[in-house]
Amino acid sequence: MLTNGGRIGGAVARRALIAVVLIALSSPQVHAAGRRMLAREEALGAGAAAADPTTAAEPQDQLAALYAKIQAENDKILNTQGQIADSLDRNANLFGVTIGIGVVLLLLFGGILLAMLRAAKASTSAARALPTLERAFVFLGKDIAVTLPDSFGPSAAVAITFHASFTNHGRTPAVIRWINLDHRYLGELPEGIFEEHERHGVGIVIGAGETHALADSQLTLPRSEWQRAEAGDGAIYLDGRVVYRDVFAAQHETYFCWRYDIPSRAFVVVESEALNRYD
Repeated sequence: MLTNGGRIGGAVARRALIAVVLIALSSPQVHAAGRRMLAREEALGAGAAAADPTTAAEPQDQLAALYAKIQAENDKILNTQGQIADSLDRNANLFGVTIGIGVVLLLLFGGILLAMLRAAKASTSAARALPTLERAFVFLGKDIAVTLPDSFGPSAAVAITFHASFTNHGRTPAVIRWINLDHRYLGELPEGIFEEHERHGVGIVIGAGETHALADSQLTLPRSEWQRAEAGDGAIYLDGRVVYRDVFAAQHETYFCWRYDIPSRAFVVVESEALNRYD
């Protein structure tokens, strides 16, 4: 075991050694030697760096890595732009298809509307034409005739029996309001005025295609008028008008005027639009 004196001696020796070292290091020769050693180490380090290709290539690799990274980012940007362009193209195509469908639908709607308008116009025309197509048309029948005496003898008058009828040539029934019927000898054409004539057949219904015969009527002519008619001086006429309603509640009139031709013993229509007309 060391005594206190030994411990104190060891400490003093160490301190002396440190002082000697510090004095040696502070000398100019030591400093010059240190600088020479540092220069040799730097030269060796530079030569080693030049000799090591890995160390020389590090800046180029870093540039290549940076370029590759930039290129990768550019590729990503281009890819994103391509996707956006494709999306825009799809949207444009979809928009075009939508517009095309809209145009087709518009044309279809226009065609349907035009067809509906034509159908409505046709329906209106048909509705207007229906009363004309389906109405009643009443005319004097073709079986009108006269019955003459077998022999006139010395009589100063001639008795003639008239047979007349009316036929509905329409497609619906007709309701007779009245019939003006007259038969007489005239030296000229009748005037066609029947306001004062007797009215017949009120309320008679004549169905479509049916004929209604009137009761026979008689005319007694002076023998002289008969002879004049037989000679062509004047004639015996059967004239008048029939007033009727159709199923559409419309009123119509038919005027007629026939002349009895004595040589042929038959009635013929008088050529006069004023005396033979209808509405």
